[in-house]
Amino acid sequence: MRGAGLKRPVLLLMSIGLIFYVSVYIKSGYEDTAGSKKAIEPPQVIKSLSDLETSVSNLYQLLKAFEQKQDTMHKLLKEDVDQRRKAAKVEQPPVKNQPEQKEEPKALIEEKQEAPVKKKSNKLFPDSPLFKEWGGNLSEDEQREAQSLFDKYGYNVFLSDRLPLDRKITDTRDTRCLKKTYPKELPSIGVVLIYLNEALSILKRALRSIIDRTPKNLLKEIILVDDNSSNEDLKGEFDLYVKSLEQQNPSLRFTRVRHNEQRGLSYARASGWRAATADVVAILDAHIEVHELW
Repeated sequence: MRGAGLKRPVLLLMSIGLIFYVSVYIKSGYEDTAGSKKAIEPPQVIKSLSDLETSVSNLYQLLKAFEQKQDTMHKLLKEDVDQRRKAAKVEQPPVKNQPEQKEEPKALIEEKQEAPVKKKSNKLFPDSPLFKEWGGNLSEDEQREAQSLFDKYGYNVFLSDRLPLDRKITDTRDTRCLKKTYPKELPSIGVVLIYLNEALSILKRALRSIIDRTPKNLLKEIILVDDNSSNEDLKGEFDLYVKSLEQQNPSLRFTRVRHNEQRGLSYARASGWRAATADVVAILDAHIEVHELW
């Protein structure tokens, strides 16, 4: 680029110099000799013009060589610039187009800002059997509720209330029992469940497991013996649940036995046995879940 800029000034200076040289030469074409002007002879003029032409030709060759050097330097400079640009592109990692972030609704932003941070709670009952291997993620209010239910019932009602009634349970049968087979035609069975102020979810899950895991052709009846419970949910809500089971299983007989006063476990078992009509009677506690082929 610099060579291209120098070409025009150099040519202009050469043209001016050439014109000046010719004009000076023509002006001095005549010499004063003894007070008179004498014309230069033609051969001398021809020789001078020939020398001038040679000088101009040499000057042109020099200029041409200079232009070639300038072009070479320009190419080298351009190649160097291109190499530097390529090296810069290799060094710089490509910038990834980040996806446009959608602006969150103002209400959602305010909700996030207002959401309280749940602090890790301390164990309020470190010596309680309930929290030895369970409940580490409960808040302090949940710990109080769980401990209160544990004190009332003697088992983890807080967890029971949050489990599905038809949950899957691990098969804990002995391996010898797993290999046994039984005939399809067996005597009918009646199941007696005895309860006194049991947790509602415990009774519901016991009934659900008996109905779901006992062959329908064998299960004839379920006898519920209430040894004078005082919990209100065992009088109203539990009655409604039993009625819904009767509607779902019309071939299954449900019998309710209620004592007017607490008579004890043995008396309650006898009451259930007396109310049964099946060939075989199974008397179970209310806080149970049965396996398949129990």
